[in-house]
Amino acid sequence: MARGFLTGVIWGTVVAGIGAGTLSQLSEMPVQAVAPSETAPYPAPTGERPEAAAPAPQDPAKPGRLPAPEVAVDAPEGEPEAPPVPPRPVESGVDTAPPKAPEIGAAPDAPEGAAPADEGAGIAVATDAPVLPVDQGQAPDAPEPEAEPDISLDPAQPPLPPVPDGDSALAPEIAPEGVEPAEQPEIAPAEPDRVAEADAEPEPEPNAEPEPEPRVTVRPGVTEPEDAPAEDGVRIGRPAGSLLDRTPAVPEGRLPRIGAEEPDAEPVAEPTPDSPLLRFAAPVEVAADVPRMAIVLVDDGTQVMGPDAFDAFPFPVSFAITPDHPDPAGAQAAYRDMGFEVLAMASLPAGARPSDVEVTLSGTLAQLSEAVAVIEDPEASLQPSKEVSDQVTSVLSESGHGVVMMPKGLNTAQKLALKAGVPSATLFRDLDSEGQDSTVIRRTLDQAAFRARQEGAVIMLGRLRPDTISALLLWGLQDRSGAIALVPVSTVLIESAGQ
Repeated sequence: MARGFLTGVIWGTVVAGIGAGTLSQLSEMPVQAVAPSETAPYPAPTGERPEAAAPAPQDPAKPGRLPAPEVAVDAPEGEPEAPPVPPRPVESGVDTAPPKAPEIGAAPDAPEGAAPADEGAGIAVATDAPVLPVDQGQAPDAPEPEAEPDISLDPAQPPLPPVPDGDSALAPEIAPEGVEPAEQPEIAPAEPDRVAEADAEPEPEPNAEPEPEPRVTVRPGVTEPEDAPAEDGVRIGRPAGSLLDRTPAVPEGRLPRIGAEEPDAEPVAEPTPDSPLLRFAAPVEVAADVPRMAIVLVDDGTQVMGPDAFDAFPFPVSFAITPDHPDPAGAQAAYRDMGFEVLAMASLPAGARPSDVEVTLSGTLAQLSEAVAVIEDPEASLQPSKEVSDQVTSVLSESGHGVVMMPKGLNTAQKLALKAGVPSATLFRDLDSEGQDSTVIRRTLDQAAFRARQEGAVIMLGRLRPDTISALLLWGLQDRSGAIALVPVSTVLIESAGQ
């Protein structure tokens, strides 16, 4: 029961507070009317400040109630008089008297020896002294001229030695003072008859042999002077010749001249009739003045196309069989039965020495007994050094095969092989080493034909790819009569040896 009573009291208080607040917000605030006051003159100002009215206390029981609005006061009629100036306020406790003058004591006694001060002088007031102009230094004196060296134009010359009278070119010695000259022996004058006999040349005896003439060695480029000294004269060195007549240290005429006949070149030995290059060469007839082009196709045994695809090929080509072919002898026999030439592709391992060349080439040529030549692999492993390439030339010179090398630098290895009597040539271009399509291959063949017209013959390299064979057929079947001749590789090698 007590709990219900407390609950009712609390809720009653809450409802009463809410209702009172709502009622205070809804009710209007009362306005108090202010009665107008009569107009009175302004009171005279006094020194005292009027106290400000304290604000009316706000009833805390009525929260939120606005203050009563102020009522305007009617302005007085007529112009108001100006208020008088209020007197200056006097503040207590402030000293307004002017300050006293400072007391100054007597001047200190002057030291002994100082000048006495004037009796009527008062306190000395120090003032700033006027700024005087800075004394300018003296201008530097002009430099004195340097003393010229005393050079005598007429120096004292040493006394001339006494010259004796006479026509002799040699003056006799002059004896010093106090020494008597030695007596010279008297020379009797020669008789004129004896002088004439001495000047006369003796007659040669009839049986006397003539004296041999002195031998004179004439050096090239040195000319004898016109006035040679006497035999009994004194000679120092040898006479210099003319710079134009001297023999050149370097022989002249070594460079070729325009219009001069060229020296005959050393003939290159042609291959013998029993060499593989001539025995297994495919016969072909071609005009002598038509450029040649030989095409070599690589058969490594991994391509889809083989010897059967060239049974009715319209123009001659040559085939290079690699050492890793699964059946090199069978592929050679198939190509030879169709009338094509075969080449052996040779390669040397990295770091091969000259002693490895003979073993490698002998094994490669033993598998392909009807090969006309050896062709170098695309990595140019047959010419890593001059020693290796010279050994290749030596082996092929004994076997009678030709060689086709890859282009490298100035093609020195190929030129040395040709000079040694091995028919050799350099490959011009690889048609499809990077997988070129048929259009690019035909464009490359056009470039090769242009080079063949310049150099006389070129050799191209390709592979057994469908795009390569298609490009060769389309390009080779065009009307090229008199422009280019497709020949086996042996034709180019044999003609290179005969050049």
